[in-house]
Amino acid sequence: MSDPEHVVRLEAFVRDEPKALWGRLFGAMDRSPGGHWSIECSYLGESIYAATLLVGPVSLDDLSISAILSGRYCEAAFHIITEQGSMEAELPTETEKEELAAILKGYR
Repeated sequence: MSDPEHVVRLEAFVRDEPKALWGRLFGAMDRSPGGHWSIECSYLGESIYAATLLVGPVSLDDLSISAILSGRYCEAAFHIITEQGSMEAELPTETEKEELAAILKGYR
């Protein structure tokens, strides 16, 4: 692999990995007792925290609508900030929640 190609792939990985980490975190929350925080979630939260410091917060557009509307995203962001320290997180406004709920309702 040529050096410029390597750099492009590395940049793509670093940019996309936080999205994948959030998806794995929501899956871990689904598997945990009561659907909330677990040791696996804490581990993934550490990775999300480190990735967020490198590339900034994940856009709400890249997260599961159900995770946002159910409050799991805000719950997870709260746990990560509590355990790891301050980080940027894009939180949905009430208007965005209503818009997402309307979109989700259209798919049911």
